[in-house]
Amino acid sequence: MRVAFGEGFGNAFSAIATDDPIYYDTSGQQQALGWAMDIERARPNRPGWFSESSIQRILYDLYDRHDDGEDHLSMGFIPLYDVLVGAQKNTPAFTSIFSFISALQQENSEYLSEINDILQSEDISPITDAYGSTHHQLYLKLNTQTGSNICVTTTYGITNKVDTHKYVLFSLNQTGRYTVSLSQTNGRGADPDFGLYRTSPFESVGKAEEVRLQFEQGRYQLRSGDYILDISDYNDLKEACFNVDIVKN
Repeated sequence: MRVAFGEGFGNAFSAIATDDPIYYDTSGQQQALGWAMDIERARPNRPGWFSESSIQRILYDLYDRHDDGEDHLSMGFIPLYDVLVGAQKNTPAFTSIFSFISALQQENSEYLSEINDILQSEDISPITDAYGSTHHQLYLKLNTQTGSNICVTTTYGITNKVDTHKYVLFSLNQTGRYTVSLSQTNGRGADPDFGLYRTSPFESVGKAEEVRLQFEQGRYQLRSGDYILDISDYNDLKEACFNVDIVKN
């Protein structure tokens, strides 16, 4: 969802900045080679919140003056820009179509129905919060007292596809030194990795990406507040499950 929004917004912005939905990508001697696509009309094979093509089409439809299909809205660029440099920049979630649209709706509630129509045209049901809570189990809550078992899978593909990463939300009541650890519970072949992020203000705390099987850990000085763990398996097993523990030292 993060890659889809970042790439989709970049493509949509090129069309918005030129006020032309035809996207050109050139290469070769004297830029004689390349290809083009229609940002507004090119339909993805599998539309959805995970699709770069869907994201770019949604963002351009929100902006443009041309009504077509489910697009009956012409917001222009200012409302999109205001969200991008405001709520999207400061969201406590990872940036995605969920964080962007939830903020856009809050700031432009009079267009809620029209925004939902554009989302539905890309097989995205109404968005209610920055975490996409009603769409897919992307974020899970961690019990810091007992730990939690979290699984990642390659059901939809490897590397950056849906469910190859799980995002784990947790809160700390006390400032102190903590150990964050992952240990595999369903075999021996996984190489667990994680990134740790504080959410307010959003910042990277650190990463643990040692090349070793079954186990990963990191030790950090953490302030009280809210955090996200980004958990993945470098070896891309079909399914890898981990006990996730956070212990105050």
